[in-house]
Amino acid sequence: MRILHLIASERWSGAAVAAAELAAAQKASGHDVEFACRAGRGLERKLIELGLARADGFDLHRSMLRDRRELLRRVKDFDVIHCHLPSDHLLAFAALGRKRNGKPLLVRTLHRGLTAKPGLLRAKILKASADLYIVPSNSDRDRLLAAGFAQNQVACVRGAVDIDRFRPGLDGAPLRREFNIDPAAPVFGTVSRMRRGRGQFDLLKAFASVARAVPTARWIVAGSGSEQALFRKQLAGRPDADRIIFIGHRKDDLPQAYAAMDVCVVPAPGSDGSCRAALEAMSCARPVVAMKRGALADIVVPNATGWLADSTESLSAALIEALNNPSRTRELGNSARRRVETAHKQSDRAQSTLAAYERATNP
Repeated sequence: MRILHLIASERWSGAAVAAAELAAAQKASGHDVEFACRAGRGLERKLIELGLARADGFDLHRSMLRDRRELLRRVKDFDVIHCHLPSDHLLAFAALGRKRNGKPLLVRTLHRGLTAKPGLLRAKILKASADLYIVPSNSDRDRLLAAGFAQNQVACVRGAVDIDRFRPGLDGAPLRREFNIDPAAPVFGTVSRMRRGRGQFDLLKAFASVARAVPTARWIVAGSGSEQALFRKQLAGRPDADRIIFIGHRKDDLPQAYAAMDVCVVPAPGSDGSCRAALEAMSCARPVVAMKRGALADIVVPNATGWLADSTESLSAALIEALNNPSRTRELGNSARRRVETAHKQSDRAQSTLAAYERATNP
């Protein structure tokens, strides 16, 4: 199969990570894959590491007219054009139009999913502008089906993780020593940009109860962002402030950061909707405490891979249970790793996506 991925981004983050890793897995499975993105910065450099190259002829930054001409020139080179952001979706639709007759198949991944069932106008536009929509959760798929989309026009594809990089048995002790965390302390952590909507402030409310119930508990905060200053401001004067440890953005030693935790907390899906932090933690044999939102409701299986919460109170209760029962927490962590190995490998996502292409092509 000949596949062109389009993403109007130059940064190695969010949807770009998911798109590039999917493209690399599809190429590894024997397909002819090209990847068009903006030049420069982190994304283009990471493509080389993944065995991909940036497709020539596409700018995806300045002139849509030039990109449209290039896409029209090369349209017969591809069986699938897979878009990942609104701007590249608009570009592909502007080039191919409504009467595509499925050649090439026009695909859009809605990386952030849907917050609500689309209204009549949006549903009409969506139906006309792509042959297939890929979403990160069952709830997103159900919203599109409820809006009248055909079964073969919607696919839920699970997120994926590099199970070789994120693996059990890594040593988290050096990171604990670096930040003066007692080796015996029960530790939970979050790995996320500190932005509005990521749930860190909800977790901060829950932490008051956790700190009272488990006085030795520590919270590792990995990441930075626009809301960090406000978060630190809200810590001022709190008696438990010294139990929250900021370790910044972790790059090369991110797997070791998960190893330094006993349990990972994911209060909300991230920017790509696939909840990558939850999958990374599970792949490192760490169970997850998560709010029942988006793909988290599919990834985290209560009493098997972690705990699901639907309120600040239940989030506190789940964390207290996890930190007070280390043997149970380790058991769930091992189960979480097994689940990742059977359902969330990069090859699993590639095969699920290819199967969705086939269903949309041959309804």
